Amino acid sequence: MSSLQVITAPAKEWIAALNRLTPATIGKKAVPILGMVRIDPVVPSLFAVGNTGTAEADLISDPGTGDPFLVSYAWLRSAITSTTGRDRSADVKVALDAKQVTVEALGYKLRVETAPISEFPEQVTHHVFESHIAVDAEALRTALGRALVAASTDDTLPTISSVRFKSSPEGLTLWSTDRYRLTSGFVPGHGYGSESFTVPLSMLKHMAKQVKKGSVHVDLAKVGNVVFRLPNATYTAAGIEADYPKLGELFEITPTTVMDVDRVQLLEAAKVAHHMSERNTPAYLTISEAGVLTSFNDGVFGPDSAPLAKGTLTGEPVRLAFNSFYFLGLMNSFKGEKVRIYGGSPGKKWHFIDGGADTKDATLYRHILMPVRMPHQ
Repeated sequence: MSSLQVITAPAKEWIAALNRLTPATIGKKAVPILGMVRIDPVVPSLFAVGNTGTAEADLISDPGTGDPFLVSYAWLRSAITSTTGRDRSADVKVALDAKQVTVEALGYKLRVETAPISEFPEQVTHHVFESHIAVDAEALRTALGRALVAASTDDTLPTISSVRFKSSPEGLTLWSTDRYRLTSGFVPGHGYGSESFTVPLSMLKHMAKQVKKGSVHVDLAKVGNVVFRLPNATYTAAGIEADYPKLGELFEITPTTVMDVDRVQLLEAAKVAHHMSERNTPAYLTISEAGVLTSFNDGVFGPDSAPLAKGTLTGEPVRLAFNSFYFLGLMNSFKGEKVRIYGGSPGKKWHFIDGGADTKDATLYRHILMPVRMPHQ
């Protein structure tokens, strides 16, 4: 090992690299050494190991000298942010001397004990993949954001506290569910192989914040790991091996009611219904030829109601009841001028897609929401 292990970079670059490690640094660690980050001065890069995967982030700086070493992630972050204050352009020097790591910035010199790098997990490099797909980062970020809305947050159900992916030469399909909501989305791309894999929610919800511009390469390794390669970071997640529910067939339906409604008007109604509803009471949607009328607090002090969201109805009028929190999350996931609502029985699943879209187009973002039982049913 080199006697001089040191690297210097502006504070803003250190902080950016540390932020990119977040997916692997959140949560309680199984052993204390996993709270460390490995710094490779020569590459230069940072590497962290989490409970469900690993993260590697490029450090934008001139190469340093010496072999890799360890430092506490939390301590390093605090040392850099506290010493540089608002001067994020200030240089920060991080060096290892024997068993001591030193951070120097703006006249400050802070020290902390390191740990033997031999006790830190090795970084696995994958060379053989079952499938590979390259997709646009912004499109993937949008698809992940929509999938995360419906993914279960119940840690006792790890199989659905995740997102299901299917890679094909044409693109990447994503599914998610918490048993009350289902989503399906598609990101076009190019690659090889047709494989399915499931990635834990704990990794994805933080990784999604780092998916910004350029291309993202999504690879399934032969050993079962899923590798996401971003322009400045690489995330490796341990795939979940349990069988994921077969959601694709649930999106097939011959609707008896189809409503294209003004998205902004219905979104505003959903916001008020969620914030002003009495606890554990649903939001009601009355779908008619005039549009969609949202009401709430039915039988409490109301009914209270929102302005009519204008729309065009094809088929039968219907009255539905939804969990107001789920309904608001659903409406927030759409961006177009209109939303298409379609289904059959008021007591069964209802589908949401962009207004005017083809209900049979599997490449569209689709959201299913289960209604709640109304008192008179």
